[in-house]
Order: sequence, then C-alpha cells, then structure tokens
Amino acid sequence: MMSQSPTPSVEVEVGSNTERETEIESENEVEVDDGLIKRRKTRSEVWDEFEKKHLGAGKIRATCHHYKKKFDGSSKNGTTHLRNHLKTCCRRPQNRHSQRLITSVTSGGKPPRIGTWKFDAAKSRIAFANMVAFHDYPFNMAEHRYFQEYVKTIDPRIKFYSRNTIRADVKKVYDAMRVQLQATLKRNTSRVSLTTDLWTAEHQNLGYCCVTCHFLDDDWVMHKKIIAFGMIPSPHTGIILSEFIKSTTLAWNIDSMLFAVAVDNASSNDVMIRNLK
Repeated sequence: MMSQSPTPSVEVEVGSNTERETEIESENEVEVDDGLIKRRKTRSEVWDEFEKKHLGAGKIRATCHHYKKKFDGSSKNGTTHLRNHLKTCCRRPQNRHSQRLITSVTSGGKPPRIGTWKFDAAKSRIAFANMVAFHDYPFNMAEHRYFQEYVKTIDPRIKFYSRNTIRADVKKVYDAMRVQLQATLKRNTSRVSLTTDLWTAEHQNLGYCCVTCHFLDDDWVMHKKIIAFGMIPSPHTGIILSEFIKSTTLAWNIDSMLFAVAVDNASSNDVMIRNLK
C-alpha cells in the first residue's frame, strides 16, 4: 500500500543579521526604460538568482529572488557580495538542510506526527522519468511552458531538463528494471510461459511484436512482464517471428525455462511454433 504524501507545514524563518553586503535601502528609485539602456551580456550565473534592474547613470539594483533584499549590482562592485549573500540566505532552498513537515499518516488513532524532509534533486529526476514512462507522456513534457509554471508554484527548486535528457533518464530506468527482472527470473524456481501479439501499423506496412513473460513466484503469485517490444521486418513470416522469439529468450536467458508459448490462430504462428520446437 502506498503511503500518502506528507503535507508541508507553515514555516517562518528569520534572516541573519551578520550579512555584510551593500544593501540598497531606498524604495523610491525610478526605473529607467530597459530599451534605452545598452546592456552587456550577463556572464555570471549569480544573476540566475537575482533580479537585475537598470536605474540609469550606470546604477543597477540587484534583488534576491529568495529574500527580496536589494543590493548594488553595478559592474564596478563585482558579484562577490552577491555570492556571499547566496551562501547565507536563509530562504534559499539550497541552504535549507531540511523542512519540517506534518505528515498525513496516522497510526493507532494518534494525531499526525512531525517529520523531517529534504529535497533530493536526483530522486525528483528519476521520479519524473518514471512518470513519463508509466503514463506514456512525451519526452518534451518538461519543456512545456505551463507545466513549468505549475511545478514552480509547488517547488521553485525543480530543475527542468530537455527531451534528450529525459529520454536518456527513461532508458536508465529501463536498464535498472531489466537487471532487477533478470535477477528475479534467475532465482525463480518455476518455469515461464510466453504470449505474443503481432500487429501492423496503418499506412506503414511495419509489423510490431510484443512478448510477455508469465511466471509464478515461490508464493504462487502470478507475474507478467513485457520482455520484448520491437519492429518486425516485412513480410511477417513464421520464420522471422520464430527468430524474434528465440533472440528474446536467449537475451533474457530463459530458453531453458520455457514451458509454453500462447499465440493466436494466424497461419504464420504455426510455422513459428514448429521452428521453436
């Protein structure tokens, strides 16, 4: 049974008084139209966490995204004081060791307990890859504008990756699960049976074959896992199908464990079964 996700509690933090940055106190500064100012390309990554405003006469105001403090961001002052602020900013997510949560899980009639939680970027990335694979979402989902806006309202620390990165992550998830399934089949004491399904895509004349493995574990629980899904070259003859099944069983090292193969009544399947024997 999956446990429910914890609900974050309200948290109030007080900023440190030991910061030694040049802070701009005035709120009455007039902002100059950005179109009238010739900007130089920002090279420092520190500006990813500050809002940069040109105030005219070479004066720049830098506002921290997290704490909303204002600093002198003029090029003559450099960015060292901005970096120092980021290292100590109490509201910057990366500086938080953990967050206090009130979980929604109760036991024995007791009230919800207080727990600690820490954001893990690696786990978040793998969880996204699992979601894409399980729900057949497109790889470029992370690039969708309003999806990003929605996620940022939940947690601004989330980093979004390109479709190529997500595709690579999904492949890693598959490789890891394949290793786990191979280990399960290796230590399993029962035989396995296969079912196959073949169909042709419309307007392509391309055939696709899916192979599903069925087996019982030591507790007599039935498991079924897709172990192959691939394109079959045309024409889809029984010989070609049998070669596909053979390569699949050898790749998974279950050729000696095979008990039965269930297929439909297509004539090509008769040839495939004879070749497998």
